Amino acid sequence: MTGERVLVMDYITAKPIETLSAAPQEQRDKAVAALLDLVLRELFIFGFMQTDPNFANYRWQPETGRIVLLDFGAARSVPQDTVEAYRSLLMAGLLGEHGPLRAALLDVGFITPMVEHRHRAALDGMIDVILAHVNRPGLFNFAERGFVERLREKAAPIVADRANWHVPPAQTLFIQRKISGTAMLAVRMKARLPLRPMLAAFLEQAQKHQRV
Repeated sequence: MTGERVLVMDYITAKPIETLSAAPQEQRDKAVAALLDLVLRELFIFGFMQTDPNFANYRWQPETGRIVLLDFGAARSVPQDTVEAYRSLLMAGLLGEHGPLRAALLDVGFITPMVEHRHRAALDGMIDVILAHVNRPGLFNFAERGFVERLREKAAPIVADRANWHVPPAQTLFIQRKISGTAMLAVRMKARLPLRPMLAAFLEQAQKHQRV
């Protein structure tokens, strides 16, 4: 029935994703885990990502616990070199290696060689803050945002160096918008997840998929 004037779509019964914030912790954690898994699959396995994380594009089915994703107008392919750069970024982060992390940040386009040269100490300070937060024992609490102020303090020299302000490539911005939006939703849901084991397991799974 789809034609030049008619686009046929399915109607899916679901509630706004925000209603999930009132659900029990276990349900919230399960839903956020599924969303994070989707982002990782889009990036490392599908090579194709829906890059608009507007909360209105997510719905929740309380009866089934399923997440409904709407609006694929912002879906786009992910270049393989960008995939590999993000893979290196995650692996270096899991290993806590500053040099490879800085190199991956350069490859992804978050920083320029000049910023890396002029502000290496500040970058390493930011990396230390992030790693200390992610590597805390137990479940990763997305609602715990105390590290943000320390991160701002470490980033102050880079922010003040206006001559070296830098806009990442468009491809990176689209991907990071999806990642950041998903993280914001995790914060909204006050999710608590075993983040490091999840990321390590997924990277191993993605490597097996790539070999196949």
